[in-house]
Amino acid sequence: MTYSIRIFGGILIAVLAALVLCCYMKRTYETQEVAGRYQGVFPCGDCPGIETTLTLYSNQTYTLVSDYQDRDGTFTTKGVWVIRWLAPVVELSNSEERFYIIDKDTLELLGRDGERIQSRFNYKIQRTDEEPVRASDASSI
Repeated sequence: MTYSIRIFGGILIAVLAALVLCCYMKRTYETQEVAGRYQGVFPCGDCPGIETTLTLYSNQTYTLVSDYQDRDGTFTTKGVWVIRWLAPVVELSNSEERFYIIDKDTLELLGRDGERIQSRFNYKIQRTDEEPVRASDASSI
C-alpha cells in the first residue's frame, strides 16, 4: 500500500508540474498576443471625452496617454504591465488603471474597485496596430 501511495503521489506531482508548465506557456503566448497599441475615447464628467492611447510593449513596459478633449490636459504615464490570469486583467504600474481583456483586440477599463463598470458609456479601447509592438519601439521607461 505504501508503494501505491508513493506512485500516486509521484503521478500527482507530475500532473501538477505539467499544469504549471502549461499555464506558464499560455502566459508567454498571451502576453505576446496582448502587446499592442489600443485607442478609444472614455467618458469625461466635464469635457467631451478623454482620448486614450495605451501601448503595451512586448517587453511588458507601457505608455498610457490620456488627452482631455477641449482642454489643455494631456497626461502620459509609463511603467510596466502584467497580466493577472485569474481575471484576466492587465495591470499597469505607476497608474491606477486596470483593463479587463475582452479579447486580443479589445480592452475594457475597470472601475477603481477592480470590477467591470456597469454603464451605458463606452469604456473599451480597440487595438489599432496591425503588427505587434516590439520592445525596441519603446522609449526608455
